[in-house]
Amino acid sequence: MRDDERLALNAAKAGMDKKTARKYLSSERLSSEMSEENTWRTREDPFQEVWSEIWPFLELNPGWRPRRSLTTSSGATGGR
Repeated sequence: MRDDERLALNAAKAGMDKKTARKYLSSERLSSEMSEENTWRTREDPFQEVWSEIWPFLELNPGWRPRRSLTTSSGATGGR
């Protein structure tokens, strides 16, 4: 069996295209090692205007859960 045929067979077993398998083999890195973390914001921060009010409270209450904070908030976020 030729190397190209073996590559195609193993790629199919792994559920990927043979070009993708070839890319990983030539780079000698795992797919998780190849991805780079993004540094940009994907959306606008909804709490940007009130962080100065929220941050001290969160520092004093580190175990406070965000889900609970939305139902028991004092309205500082304006319903956000």
